Amino acid sequence: MLALRIVSCVICSVFSLLRPLKCAQSNFYRVRDCLPAIVRAPRYIAICIVFAAFSAFIKGVWLVLLAALYCALLTFDYFFRRRQRLKFTARAKELVLLSAALAALIGVIIGLTPPVFPAFIAGYPTVFLALALLAPHRKKILDGYKAKARKKLDEYRPVVVAITGSYGKTTFKNILARLLSAKYSVCASRASFNTPMGLCVTVNDDLKKSDEILIVEMGARRRGEIKELCDFIRPDYCVITAIGEQHLKTFGSVANVYKEKTSISWGGEKATFFNVDNALCRKAAARYGENAIVTGEDTSGFRPEKSVRYEVSKEAPRKISAYGFVSGEFDCPMRQSYAPSLITLALAVAKTLKVREKALKNAVKSVKGVAHRQQILYNGNDVIIDDSYNSNPQGFLSALSLIGKYDKVRVIITPGVVEGGRNQYALNKFLGGKAAVACDFVLVYGPNARALKKGGGDKVKVFPSLAACMGYYSKIRGERAVLFENDLPDVLT
Repeated sequence: MLALRIVSCVICSVFSLLRPLKCAQSNFYRVRDCLPAIVRAPRYIAICIVFAAFSAFIKGVWLVLLAALYCALLTFDYFFRRRQRLKFTARAKELVLLSAALAALIGVIIGLTPPVFPAFIAGYPTVFLALALLAPHRKKILDGYKAKARKKLDEYRPVVVAITGSYGKTTFKNILARLLSAKYSVCASRASFNTPMGLCVTVNDDLKKSDEILIVEMGARRRGEIKELCDFIRPDYCVITAIGEQHLKTFGSVANVYKEKTSISWGGEKATFFNVDNALCRKAAARYGENAIVTGEDTSGFRPEKSVRYEVSKEAPRKISAYGFVSGEFDCPMRQSYAPSLITLALAVAKTLKVREKALKNAVKSVKGVAHRQQILYNGNDVIIDDSYNSNPQGFLSALSLIGKYDKVRVIITPGVVEGGRNQYALNKFLGGKAAVACDFVLVYGPNARALKKGGGDKVKVFPSLAACMGYYSKIRGERAVLFENDLPDVLT
């Protein structure tokens, strides 16, 4: 009997780790960010509580059967009810191994000292304990990587351009890299690498001695993270693409986002560039004085020698006419509504770094968008707009503007926007209304579905999953333009 109880407790303790491990990875291995996720997992909580309650009344073979059913339900929930699963990176492997060892030990202890119900609710406490035990080790590793990267930067001495913003960072980075490549050897951070470890990888693995310019993204989810990156990277030029309603779950307010993004000007930079098409960037630029360089459709109020104003032709193909310390007519090969703004901002940085305008005109012709950011694909006569990465309110509205240009049956499939903090319901309600105006079909799912439905009314159809949305979408007849906003199916049909 004792052996059966111990085995049951060990198995339950280990299987209870499935969801908490993925939760830890999704929340950047931060315990304080995991806590709200527990509350948003009622199915998992219900399974744990119900089985813990039943375990108080049974023993022997019945306890083994209860444990087997518990493990089966958690396995089904993890593998069949969740599309995103744990990615086995080096850090994840460390956490999995330590958590499993702790869970097994906890299971043995619980098995030896009844009651056994703690085994059914051990998942999150075990993972949190493992994270706490690993924290000094992970800090030592990161400090070592940072020291190595800083030494390499001091030795190679590239001109460093740092980019931050609530959105537009990666697209802008790719545009800027293309423009600067017309004159310099450029190293740009990979994909959306914008954390201390991500920038260490860029410098330690990708930066070559021949590279003259290093372009990096700087992301943040909490106050103080931009300063940490600036203290490490020490950029020569800083760029703020936009400031808005992003990561409000952790920042708490747009005011805190504003303070964090503007902290990229660390004091040692030569200039900071602002996209003043964005209202909060305009506000920030007005406070920066001579070090501020601005670009936008309206640059009134800023010094002409420190600004670039642009106009966009309405007829296709679009042209950007720039006025100011960058002047001339430039092609705009990207269809996205935000493209002229980011291209002009990149032109200002490139001109400041002494790239000739003739070279810039040629380089602009070949700029491209970024995968999963309003990426336009085709499936026969259907148009697919993949805007599945990191949706935010402004990006959502921009994508609706893009799909509105197609004379087809317009469909949006979305779970809404996340990390809106206290404003999340109101934001999704507002976006649901805008989607209903722009599209013929609004197919929604997930926790924000109720808010989207409230905003969009009868045109909004609620489904239990993305797969169910795709099933309905496949039955829509006619030539279609479909927008996948903030999520993407495994197979496009």
